[in-house]
Amino acid sequence: MDKKRSLGTHGLGVGGQMQLRSVWSMLFILLLTVLAYRAVGRLDSVTDSQTQIQLANAHMAEVSRQGEMFYAFGDTATFHKVILQLDSALELTEMSVRHLGQLDVASDLGPQVLDTVRALRQCYQSAGAKRTEVEDYRKQMFALLALCKEKAIARGDSHLLDWVGRAEVDATTASTSWANKDFNKALSTLAQAQHYAAAQAYAPMADTLASLSTSIEHLARSSAEHIVFEDRSRTLMSFVLDGYVGISMSAREMSHALAINTRWLLLGLAAVLFFLSYWFNHTQSRKFSSMLRVVLQQLGLIAGGDLATQLPATQRLSMRSDEFGEVVRSLQTMQDTLAEMITGVRQAAEGIDKSSQTMLSHADRLRMQAMAQAVASEKSVQTIEAMSGNIEQNTQYAHRAKTIAKENQATLVDFKQAAQESGDTLQAIQSTIGLIDSIAAQTDILALNAAVEA
Repeated sequence: MDKKRSLGTHGLGVGGQMQLRSVWSMLFILLLTVLAYRAVGRLDSVTDSQTQIQLANAHMAEVSRQGEMFYAFGDTATFHKVILQLDSALELTEMSVRHLGQLDVASDLGPQVLDTVRALRQCYQSAGAKRTEVEDYRKQMFALLALCKEKAIARGDSHLLDWVGRAEVDATTASTSWANKDFNKALSTLAQAQHYAAAQAYAPMADTLASLSTSIEHLARSSAEHIVFEDRSRTLMSFVLDGYVGISMSAREMSHALAINTRWLLLGLAAVLFFLSYWFNHTQSRKFSSMLRVVLQQLGLIAGGDLATQLPATQRLSMRSDEFGEVVRSLQTMQDTLAEMITGVRQAAEGIDKSSQTMLSHADRLRMQAMAQAVASEKSVQTIEAMSGNIEQNTQYAHRAKTIAKENQATLVDFKQAAQESGDTLQAIQSTIGLIDSIAAQTDILALNAAVEA
């Protein structure tokens, strides 16, 4: 019993068990809530990444437009705008690819697009440097053409001036079109002019024309490289724009999938909440009802007077460490106490019955003694009455004897003898009176005892 009480004291009660189940339910609900929160967070992250990709795509479209203007006109301000737009697009792409990579979205395409954006920026940087080089060679070419024209005018050679003019036209066309055929045509014209100047023994003009040819060759090579960068930038731009479209589609698909998963997760959370609430209430209600039925059955046995029977279910409930265990153990203690009390009352009743029989026996004996004493008392009264008559007679005899004594002294001896006999008679009377007093006293005592016994 002490062990059971210790279990009930140190264990969890019904309220504690309900609280423990509530805690586990809340932990499970918290887990589902965290999962739903993470799903919503992933959805927000995908949405943000999709927005970043759209912004990067807008920046890249501006890069494409500004880049075309740069390749067409070679404006330095336009080139700086292109680089700024590329930096913004690169930053947005890096953030989007990093977030999508964490979500395992476009894990292959994202890094490729990011590398392509970086390569595109490097290509524009190289194209900008090459464009500066091209402009320097163009300036050098036109400066040498002007010098050649001045020398031809100074020499007054119309043929040389014609060759230089034709070379100027071809070089200008080549620097505008950047076509290899135009550069080759300009070089061919300069070669003829250089050959003519050499034939005319005009070495300064020939050297200047040679320098001009070298400058045009550099310009042609730089222009060809610039064209390569332009073509490469267009190719990279096309891949980047297509990659943005692919990333956006992947992000859109992931966003849709996450939205569906989040919706199902929330529905599952609501279903779990409903199920847990129903299961918990139903389980607790059934458990409490079964335990209450056991307690009521045991109380019914006690109410019916059966204090010895212990139901098996009651024994199982008494081993619990909750409030129901305490109630059942208290019920068992009450049942044992009632059984002990009834046993004590039965034993006391049996003792009272025995005492009553003994008292009745004593009362009968006292009644018989009282009746015997009453008979003896009646006999004593009769004896006393008889003795009283004898005493009166003896008194008369004494008076008569005294008279006789006075009358006759002679009969004194006889009188003395008669007096002596009278004295003996008086002693007998006194003895009889003492016996009567003793009998009366005993009679009073017996009457008193009989009254007390009754």
